Amino acid sequence: MVTEVDMGADEAAYLPTCHPDYNEWVSVGKPVCWCYQRQCHGDADGLKYYDPNGWHYIGQPDLDILIAAWKVKEPPQGPGLSGNMICADFDHRKQGNAFTGYMRVGSNDLNILITYWLVKEPPDGPGVDPNCLYCP
Repeated sequence: MVTEVDMGADEAAYLPTCHPDYNEWVSVGKPVCWCYQRQCHGDADGLKYYDPNGWHYIGQPDLDILIAAWKVKEPPQGPGLSGNMICADFDHRKQGNAFTGYMRVGSNDLNILITYWLVKEPPDGPGVDPNCLYCP
């Protein structure tokens, strides 16, 4: 499998202040991965992959990051996310409640990943819009 870095991710080091998730991004430590152009669609690593069927952004490496972060509780009920685990928080929202605990990566994020799973880039497919950084 061949990989290629999403150049937009390298150029972007921040979310625009007009983005609806800007304050949430700041509250979780300004992870650079949230600035990948397809991160809100399931791209946790900012890489484009090639297989015999064509190029795609969302695949097994992104799922691996999601699995590592899956339902990890935030303090005080759990250890919280570490390393690149926050990159699998595709919806940029907590799930859970004060009684059972909050987590950053859960079913909402899995549903996003499933929606864009192995979507091929043109000319082999419709592609995944690089629109995660745009302001409404």
